Amino acid sequence: MLPQTVSQASLLLQHFDTLSESELARYADDILVYFRSLHDHWMVVKSSSPRFSGSTFIILEEVMYHLEAHPDETLKSPDLREFMRLILEDIADGRILIAAKESMPPV
Repeated sequence: MLPQTVSQASLLLQHFDTLSESELARYADDILVYFRSLHDHWMVVKSSSPRFSGSTFIILEEVMYHLEAHPDETLKSPDLREFMRLILEDIADGRILIAAKESMPPV
């Protein structure tokens, strides 16, 4: 499942700047589902990203809220688009390494 998660980030990233106005809502849903999965089911094992150093994806909560409440406006916001792009790039390029939360050994 991990390669699928990384390839999904790459796929979402490929279409990030080529969307028409009519495609924004569907794309917002796709990103929301992806970010929700990261937040709920994945953890950060290692990050060499200059922008992201956390061990969880709690940082996605604000953008998920915006994607749920105002999907079109969220993707039109330069700041939120850049934030989403950077997270997707870091995962797709391997700067953020992730693992499923369920695979964590008991503490």
